[in-house]
Amino acid sequence: MSASPLRINAIIALAYVALAGLVMLFFELPAPLWPSTGLAVFAALAGGRRWMPGVAVGSWIANDLLLEWSTPGALWVTLGNIAGPMLGLWLLRKAMRGGDEPFASARGVGLFFLLLGALNGLVSALFGATGTAFIEGRGADVLGPTVLQWAMGDAASAVLLAPAIYLWWRNPRLERPGQGWTEFVAASAALLGLTAIAFFMPAQAGGSSQGPAALLLLPLIWVALRFTQRDAYTLLALTFLIMLAGTLTGHGPFAGPDIEQPCTSLQLRIVVLGALVLLASALDLERQNAIRALAELNATLERRVLERTRQIEASHKRLRMIVEALPTPMAMTEARSGIILEANDNAAAAFGYRRDEVLGRDILKGYLHPEERPALLKRLHDEGVVHDYEIHGQHRDGHTLRLLLSAALIQDGAREVVLFAFRDITQSKLREHELKRMATIDGLTGAANRTHFLGESGRLLLDAAHHGWPMAMLILDLDHFKQVNDTHGHLAGDEVLRRVTQAVQAALRHNDMFGRLGGEEFGVLLSDATEQGARELAERLRVAVEALTVPVNDHAIIRPTISIGGALLPEHAEKMPDVVDLLTRADHALYEAKDTGRNRVVFWHPGLQIRHR
Repeated sequence: MSASPLRINAIIALAYVALAGLVMLFFELPAPLWPSTGLAVFAALAGGRRWMPGVAVGSWIANDLLLEWSTPGALWVTLGNIAGPMLGLWLLRKAMRGGDEPFASARGVGLFFLLLGALNGLVSALFGATGTAFIEGRGADVLGPTVLQWAMGDAASAVLLAPAIYLWWRNPRLERPGQGWTEFVAASAALLGLTAIAFFMPAQAGGSSQGPAALLLLPLIWVALRFTQRDAYTLLALTFLIMLAGTLTGHGPFAGPDIEQPCTSLQLRIVVLGALVLLASALDLERQNAIRALAELNATLERRVLERTRQIEASHKRLRMIVEALPTPMAMTEARSGIILEANDNAAAAFGYRRDEVLGRDILKGYLHPEERPALLKRLHDEGVVHDYEIHGQHRDGHTLRLLLSAALIQDGAREVVLFAFRDITQSKLREHELKRMATIDGLTGAANRTHFLGESGRLLLDAAHHGWPMAMLILDLDHFKQVNDTHGHLAGDEVLRRVTQAVQAALRHNDMFGRLGGEEFGVLLSDATEQGARELAERLRVAVEALTVPVNDHAIIRPTISIGGALLPEHAEKMPDVVDLLTRADHALYEAKDTGRNRVVFWHPGLQIRHR
C-alpha cells in the first residue's frame, strides 16, 4: 500500500531539515556539500510537483530557524530551492520526450548532469546570492563568490546523492549482485580501501601527487560495468564521503592551507566521477539491452532455422520468401564457392547495394574479407550454428564494416549453404576505440596526456638503459603564458597551446615521445639522441615555436616563445633510470633557462643541482 502524499511530504520536510542540521554540526557555512539539495532533486525526479510542498516546508524551516535567515530571505531561498529542480525536471522531460528513465541511457545521464546538476545549482545559487546580498543586507560585493560557492555545492550535492536515492527508490530490495557476493565485496573493499589510502595519506609539501587518487578510476569503472547502477552509484557516494572526510581533515591529494580550493577541487571530482560512473553504467546497460535483443533475435532465428531445415529441400522458394520478408539483414550463400544465393533488401543495403546487385555474386570479391571466411566455415562445420560472431565487411564506398552475425550451416540437397543474419556494429566499435584513445590523449592539444607520457617514457627509458641507447628528456615551458591568459583570455591561451603543440610535433622525429605534462608545460623524450643531437633538436624546437605568430580574436598577434630544460641518458641518470629523476633534472635545467632570460635551451649539469636544490 503506497503512502499518502501528505505523509510523503512530511517525511521529505523532516529529512530536509535533518540533513541541513547534520551539515551544520560538521561544517562551517558555506558548506562544501548541501545534501538537502540532493533530496530536493530526488523529490522532483520521483514525485514531481506533488512532492515539492515537502521540499518547500523543509527549506523554509532550515533557512528560517536553523540558519537564522530573516523570514523574507528564507522564503526567497526556498523559492530558489524549488525553482531549480522543477525547471531542470521540466527541461529534462521535454528533452527526453516523456517518461524515459534518466539513467537508462547516455543521453539521459548527460541531460541529468546538465539540467538537474549544473542548471539547478545555478538557479538555486542565483536566488541564494541575491537573497544574501539584498534581503539579508550583506551588499552586492558578495554576489560573485556566493553564486560560485553555492552553485558548486548544490550541483555536487545533486550529482552525489540524487541518483543514489532515486535508484534505491526504484529498486529498494537488497538482492544478490549479478556477479556474485564475492566479486561485489572484493570490488567494494578495493574501491573504498584505495579511497581511504589516497585521501587519508599525509599531504605532501608543495602539493601532493594525484597518482593514488587516479588509481580509483580502475575499481570505479569495474563496478560501473559489472554491477547495477544502484550498487555502483551507492559505492561511489560512499567513496565521495571518504574523499570529503580526508580532505576536510587535511589529508589526501587536495589538502592545502586554504579549505576553499580543496573543496572546489573535490566538488569538481564529484561531478566528473559521477558522470563517468553513470555514463559507463548507462552505456553498458544499452549494450546489455542490445545484446539481449540480439540474443532474442538469435533464438528466434535458430528456432526458425530448425523448424524450416526439413522443408528447405522441398521448398526453397518458401525459404526465399522468409528471407526477403524479415526486417533483419539476412542472406544465404553457397558454402563452398561463396556465391550469394539469397539476400534481403536490408542485407544488401548494409553494404551499399541493391538486392539485385548482389545476387549471384561471389561474396569473396569484396563483400567479406576472404581470410575470415575459412575460419567461419570451420566453426560452422564443427558446431553447425554460431552466435555473436564478429567479422569484417567491405562497403561499396570502400570503408570497412564491423558485423555481428549469427549463422547456420544447412544442407540444401547436395550442397551446403550458409544462412546468416547480422547486425552492423561499426559505430559501436568506433565509439569503443574513441573511448580508449581519449584515455591517453590530452583533449585540448591532441598530445599524449601526462599519464600516458610518463608511463610510455618509463618503459622506453628502461628499454634504452638495457640496450645502452642514448636518450634525452626535455621539458618545454611557454614563456609568460599567464600574461597571455590574463591579457587575451583563456580561449586565446588554448589556441596558443594548440599551435605550439603542432609546431613541436612537426619538428620532432617519428620515434620521439611528446606529451602535455600540465598547464603550459610539455615533455619530450628523444630516442637514440646523443648529446649533440639532443641539443640540436631542442634548439630546433625552440626556433620552431619562436617563428609562430598566433592571431587571436581581439586582432592581436601573439608570438610565443619557450624555455627548454634537458637531461641526458646515460650521462644524467643512473644505470636503471627513473623517469621522475630524469624529469627532475630537466626541470632544474628549465629553471636555469627561465632565470637566465627565457627563450633558450639549457641542459642539466651537476652545478644546477646545487644552484636549484
